[in-house]
Amino acid sequence: MGVPDTRYAKTTDGVYIAYQTVGDGPIDLVWQFDWLGNVDTIWGYRPSAEWFRGLASFSRLILHDRRGTGASSRNVDPPNLETRVADLTVVLDAVGSERPVLGGALEGGAPNILFAATFPERVETPVEPLDLAAGLILEFSAPDEEAFPCLALARAAGEAGRTAPCVLNAANEVAVATFLDGRLPFPAIAEVVEGTLNATNTTAARDLDELVAMDAEARKTAAALTRELVH
Repeated sequence: MGVPDTRYAKTTDGVYIAYQTVGDGPIDLVWQFDWLGNVDTIWGYRPSAEWFRGLASFSRLILHDRRGTGASSRNVDPPNLETRVADLTVVLDAVGSERPVLGGALEGGAPNILFAATFPERVETPVEPLDLAAGLILEFSAPDEEAFPCLALARAAGEAGRTAPCVLNAANEVAVATFLDGRLPFPAIAEVVEGTLNATNTTAARDLDELVAMDAEARKTAAALTRELVH
């Protein structure tokens, strides 16, 4: 399965949304990128490429770059959720998708929720609706931060603010990529993330360039720590 062609759908306000379709399965599956994405380069990152090829093995996978990012029109205002839903609708109309299954990770789930709430007739779901009056019992307990140390690290980074969340994300991506490549044991992911946070001066970023520089510095530190821990 090669890299799919990138096409463009034009919105009513003249913005071009880059999109791709890959696979010919019996269902349409929309996947929303978390934060930023790029349909032209995502296939060069092995973990993401394997993930999307896996999804495309049983579906027609529909990907698109939100406006202002990736291969879509640049120099436009950041989209709110309503605009992102409208842009997704344009893409779905362009590919002839009437009832897709909606998928995504983290922040990418927000526009899916609004799309489903706004156009329930255009969403396919593989699960039955949740009936809270049917005797369902839900029990909650505090998370085990010893068993899931990255949760504690993420909470601490969020509380610290400044560029700590950026550093945590960069270190986590480096460590997870090495784990998925079969060279880093799973428990060592938290070691790499914690070590990178401890080794980095997470000052406040004054602009995007400083944030990008901090991301690069964190990745370099995480890569060095990872090399010490690989099999």
